Amino acid sequence: MVAFGFLSAEARVENAPGKIGISADYYLGKHVRHSPKIIPALNGLTHAWEVSCFKQTSGKEAWQRKLLYPEIGGTFYVAHNINPGIFGTTIGLMGTVKFFMLRSNVADLYIRLGSGAAFLTNSYHINRNPDNNVIGSTLNAMAQIKFGADFKPLPWFHISLAGALMHQSNGGIQQPNLGINVFAGSIGFKYYPNAKPFSYERARIPKPYRPNEFIFRFGIGITDLWKNGPKYPIYMATFAYARYTSIVNKVIAGITFEYNYAIRDFERQAEIGNARQQRMNAFTPSIFIGDEVIINRVGMLYAAGVYLHHPTQRTSWVYLKAGANYYPFDLGKNGTIKPYIGAHLKAHKAIAQTIEFCAGVLIR
Repeated sequence: MVAFGFLSAEARVENAPGKIGISADYYLGKHVRHSPKIIPALNGLTHAWEVSCFKQTSGKEAWQRKLLYPEIGGTFYVAHNINPGIFGTTIGLMGTVKFFMLRSNVADLYIRLGSGAAFLTNSYHINRNPDNNVIGSTLNAMAQIKFGADFKPLPWFHISLAGALMHQSNGGIQQPNLGINVFAGSIGFKYYPNAKPFSYERARIPKPYRPNEFIFRFGIGITDLWKNGPKYPIYMATFAYARYTSIVNKVIAGITFEYNYAIRDFERQAEIGNARQQRMNAFTPSIFIGDEVIINRVGMLYAAGVYLHHPTQRTSWVYLKAGANYYPFDLGKNGTIKPYIGAHLKAHKAIAQTIEFCAGVLIR
């Protein structure tokens, strides 16, 4: 369905209404009780507002043509959460990428992905806010996935209707960290202040150069096990193989070795097993598959993995990862070596375990 929409988008729209635009949206949403451990009542609705500025890509670069001219932008987001005495207000900034599934002269169907940082005015505190067992820190990561339609009554003015999922958590750095998930509907508008239609560039899209790739990376995450507890490092080493399906996409399979000091220290203090067993339970290999969408020098990574060794403190055999990689420069002949840095959120059953900050290298 997505592939068909992309073909339609390329075939039916010849011109963009303008290079720069602004938009404003209102959200009405409902907090999701995604874990039975959530204590506060989640009654009522959340009201949110966002203002965005975006740039319509023209196809000057090959990746823009292959992704059918996405919009790149930034968003300022404010949400008045339910139970404001417990959850307070969310104020956030996100970078966004908007991919079009179907485009016509009447309406555009799209999916928009966003991620960034959020400030929460009322997080958990042992004295001032003990009932908030959902968010334990003031500064958090936030992410959004949004499906919608832009209707075009005028070339320079569009009306937007959409549904969205908003997520907010600190990635397990500070307990509690069950996270906030909000499903919402939105209505808004897009405005092109200097509407000068321009044609999309339609040059030939090249095939991937050397489609096979080997990936090596080392990462570190920070976690804790209980409220106001000590912070522990999680070390991760990953070896993977990737195959490019196009110049903007690659599928990945690999193995990750992880050492979690929090598990080792917990079992040591609880006198569970001997020293060797404690070290072995802290060491966890896993296999994973994933996909990465390449936007210029930024990659958006999504992966799912299965543990090969499951110590007693692990909550699930399966984990999910989502994050971004940045490729600052190329080395070697024709860019066959690519160093990179990244940040990946890892979660079990919709609850974040840690954020992996990593550095690695790709070899083609």
